[in-house]
Amino acid sequence: MSLVETQPEPKAGLRAKIVDEFATLFQTHDITGPVLEIAGGGREGAIAQAPFLKGMERHVVVAGDGGEAGGVHFHKGNANDLTPLFDDACFSAVIWDRALERDARFWLTVAEIRRVLSPGGTLVVCTRGFGKTNKFGVKVVGASGNAIPFLTATAAVSAAGGDHVRFSPQGLRRMVLDGFDVKELRSVFMTPHLFAVAQKA
Repeated sequence: MSLVETQPEPKAGLRAKIVDEFATLFQTHDITGPVLEIAGGGREGAIAQAPFLKGMERHVVVAGDGGEAGGVHFHKGNANDLTPLFDDACFSAVIWDRALERDARFWLTVAEIRRVLSPGGTLVVCTRGFGKTNKFGVKVVGASGNAIPFLTATAAVSAAGGDHVRFSPQGLRRMVLDGFDVKELRSVFMTPHLFAVAQKA
């Protein structure tokens, strides 16, 4: 028996909302470049191409082909080991956009992010997570009709494959952002996406 997960194509508005969240966080926390993005998708969906980052030096690590497009430098590489691509302390900001949940060895990527961030540099992460179902007025009931208050909502497993983990806000703080100064951490959207801003000490 095999489990096959399917996921409809994301609504066009969700990507725009994610970009808006990143733009708000960059503006609120006065984050500047140069910027590295560790992308969960391909070149076409990179946050680094968003207008709010225009004028900053921008680099993106992708699994596919490298090159340059629209002032963004794309690098084929593995986020678990960025040493062939980047020196220590060479970025003021790192964007980790919906790639954490697809990274089977995310702790190696965290170490690389620490290495390439300059002192005082900022990590801005977005990852699919889970949160309280009642946050959005969703009630789940059991067979007897009684509410089940301890269930959580989460995003579906990606049909693209390689989808490994979901974090709670507490898990993200303790397992991924440990040692960073967490400036902001929140859950947004009906299928929870966790956004965090954390500064390297």
